[in-house]
Amino acid sequence: MSELGFKDPDESFPREEYVGKPTTNKAAREEWESKIVMPDGVAGTDLVKTDWQPKYPYNKVEETSSGHRVEHDDTQGGERLSYVHKDGTGIEMYPGGTDAEDTTTILVNSTSRMVQLVGDDFVMVVNGNGNVTYKGTLNLTVEGDFNVNCDNYTVTTKGKQVEEIAQDKVENFVGDRIITTEGNKSEIVFGNYTLGALNNTYIFAKNYLRMAAEKDIDIYSGRHMTLTAKENMTSSALANRLIGITTSVLGSSGTIGGDNMVMYGKTYHGDVIGTAQRARYMTSTDPDAVETSKPTAAILTEGQAKTYDIGIRKPLIDEAIIRNSISGGAQTTGASRTPNPKNAADTFDDGKTTEQKKEDAQYGNEFDTQNSYVNDFDGGTNSVTQNVLRTKSGSVVTSSDGSPVYVDN
Repeated sequence: MSELGFKDPDESFPREEYVGKPTTNKAAREEWESKIVMPDGVAGTDLVKTDWQPKYPYNKVEETSSGHRVEHDDTQGGERLSYVHKDGTGIEMYPGGTDAEDTTTILVNSTSRMVQLVGDDFVMVVNGNGNVTYKGTLNLTVEGDFNVNCDNYTVTTKGKQVEEIAQDKVENFVGDRIITTEGNKSEIVFGNYTLGALNNTYIFAKNYLRMAAEKDIDIYSGRHMTLTAKENMTSSALANRLIGITTSVLGSSGTIGGDNMVMYGKTYHGDVIGTAQRARYMTSTDPDAVETSKPTAAILTEGQAKTYDIGIRKPLIDEAIIRNSISGGAQTTGASRTPNPKNAADTFDDGKTTEQKKEDAQYGNEFDTQNSYVNDFDGGTNSVTQNVLRTKSGSVVTSSDGSPVYVDN
């Protein structure tokens, strides 16, 4: 004990920076410097205020020999409570932080690790917005249920995303669902796979589309079915049946028949080569012999190219529109024009869509349509096929400004 009665067994005081100077703490006599030390590289340092200017004698400071510091600052407009460890870790409460007056910000800062252990329930209520940033890896383990209830939910992953589910996964969507994959997609199901729609279903491919089954394939249609190919079509089976109340088999060349083929018919038109029983009774004046149009190559070619009933469909898979939906281009919402048959006409001279055919049959529509390439958006190369409304005589129907009228856009 010194002559004055003060005990300083370690002879720590005065500290070096106070030798020969007033021992009132510098932070209390307007020589204040922040004791808080922000971790290197941490985000959010702009949110921390470190330029306080305490006024003497309103800042009460207690600082230990190792450097821990406690402040109770009553400086008007800068009232603070500060509890800081010698390494810069600490807790501070100070005014401001929002646009509202008389608000207080609390800062919890750790220069290294932070650990929270809770023996019972943990409840956090935030009345405003929140931001959580992890510079490293975040592992979240929940041994019970994990429930998220929110308005909109967005997850952005710069790398890959993996989901491993030990039991069932149930997804219920009230509105639309859009899935876009720029690369490949593989979906393997070891059990049954059901794909259903209460409205329309479209499956299309820019190149190949293949379906295979080791056992049966059943395709049913409650109304019409159309199957066409621009080039070759092969139907091959051990037993191949073509049955219809009205059936037409047409071709400008080819073979019908076989060693054990039995053919029945009412009339026959054309030459008979070989042995034909009762051929002498055949006559072109038979009243039951009704001759139809001869299926010549020219007639069949025209029919396949220009008629709705037997014409070859030419699918339109517009890659520009599809890619625009990926990159956030012009058409990112609403019904796609590819390959919806309601919005893309069949590629015949009459240009009729299925819906137009129905309307014509029901209302006797006096108009006709024809394909025409136009710039649908941006005035560039992203063009789609639209239908130009024409009269039966071929005249283009125009609006008051002279521009063509388009249908089914």
